[in-house]
This record gives sequence, C-alpha cells and structure tokens, in this order.
Amino acid sequence: MIKKRKQAAAVMLLSLGMMLPSGCSDAATGSDSLLRPPRPTGDKAAIQEIIASEAGGSYTLKYPQKGENRSAITLRNEDTEKEFALALYATENDTRLNVSIIACRKKEWRCLGTYTNTGSGVDRVMFYDVNGDKNEEIIIGWTSFNTSRKTLTAYSLQGDETFEMNIDETYDELIVSDLTNNQRDDILLLSLSTPESPSYATLLQYSEQEKRPVGQYSLELDSEVTSFANIQVGNVTIPPEETAEKTTSGGARTEKSRQSSSDAEVSEAQESSVTETAEPEKQNVPAEKTGRTKTSSE
Repeated sequence: MIKKRKQAAAVMLLSLGMMLPSGCSDAATGSDSLLRPPRPTGDKAAIQEIIASEAGGSYTLKYPQKGENRSAITLRNEDTEKEFALALYATENDTRLNVSIIACRKKEWRCLGTYTNTGSGVDRVMFYDVNGDKNEEIIIGWTSFNTSRKTLTAYSLQGDETFEMNIDETYDELIVSDLTNNQRDDILLLSLSTPESPSYATLLQYSEQEKRPVGQYSLELDSEVTSFANIQVGNVTIPPEETAEKTTSGGARTEKSRQSSSDAEVSEAQESSVTETAEPEKQNVPAEKTGRTKTSSE
C-alpha cells in the first residue's frame, strides 16, 4: 500500500515538472534574455542605427530639461516630404554633446549633418521659422557646469543641406515668436544682471540668405529683477467700442464731443426761448386780452 502511494506521488511530481514553463528554467540559470528590452523596429531602428554609426559605437541619449519637446529623438513633419528626426546624444569617450539631423528621403533614412557642442546638458529644443524660408529651423539651448547662463545654437534645414546659424549670445530666459509682425519668428534673449553686466534683452532677426543675424537690438532692463517666470507672449485685442471711446483725434470721441456741444447749445437755446415767452406774462396787459385779469377785476 505504501509502495503504491510513493509511485503515485512520483507520477504527480513528474507531471508538475512537465507543466512548468520552460522560461522559468532559463531564469534559474541566470539568462537575461527575458529582461532585455525589445529592439526597435521600422523607422526607429533605422534612426538608431544611424546614430550608432555617427557616434562610432555606444552612445547615451540626452534629454531636454524644459519646453514642449522633451525627447532625445524628435520626429518632425511626419509622413511628408520634409520629414526629419533630431537626435541628441553623447558618445562614450567624448564629453561633448552631439546633434544629428536625420532625414527621410524616398522612404530611406540618412544623416544630413552632425554637429558638436561643448554644453553639459540640453536646456530646451524648439522648432520655428526664424529666417522666413517657410521651413522650421532647429533651435537648441545648452546648459553648462560652470555658469547659470545658457548658450544657443540654431540649425537650418534646406532640402538635403544643413548649416549652423551663428548665435554668439547667452541667455537666462528665451522667447521665440513673431514679435515684430514681419511674418517670421524673432529670437528674444533675456539676461539677468551680473557683477560684470546689467540686465538686458536682446532681439535677433534673421533673413533667408544670411547665416548671421541681420538685425540685433539690445535694451537694458531693470537690474533689480532677480528671475524670470511664467513669461507669456500674445496679442491684446481692444473691443471696438472701447477703442472708440478712447480715440482722441479724428475719431468717435471727437464726434461725441461735438454732439455733446451741439446738444448743449440746443438746450441753451431752448431755455432762452422759454424765458422770452414767459416774460410777457409778467407785463401789464389790457383786461380784454386776458380773461383771468378781467374776471378778477369784476
């Protein structure tokens, strides 16, 4: 009886062992195949292969700290003829950061240009048309270990060619928008005061033909400002009726003033007329012309 029970237990253990998934044995032997992240496929795989080729081996992706674009690899103009990817990374044996612009042409990805920067990190990445060529320029702010000021670089993509747009300026805060209403975006750099320089704002403007700014304007700011926060850019619209009331020359306010003056003149004229018609009642008139006087005489 005991022998039969031992045989039954052995059969159950054997059956349980056959039911265990094979992956558990792999994990028990220390295999890391189940822990390895899935390899990228499609466009992502092609882009990462190009990054590895440009880096000359292993690399580390670098992520922006601020702004709307926080990815180390950013795709722009997807599913169009102008589709491209921006990659930010550092190589294993170099402290400098790298920027690779990778474009998709005829369903194939290829690198159009790689640039290096001495910054220690990426502050932000933005895409704006600052030279008026109807294409987005790539604007990147860089942080540094030895200063709170950030540096700025910009890259223009025209067809299959790229070039760096020179910006020899630093900033504490940055605004990119069409501030001068010239149908292209302007770059406004805000800098806080230091022992060596006051607080100031610098406006940069570019043209389609020039790689350097064609317009650069600076304005000194209040040196007591210690930081910039929650900066907003937009247009202020004044309601038409409010504008009309505030117009002081050749506008509705002048007409309103003229109308008020005219009304005042009419009012004065009416008062004068009433006074003149009321005065004859105070005069002594013949009894036969005034019924009330004749009655009282009787």
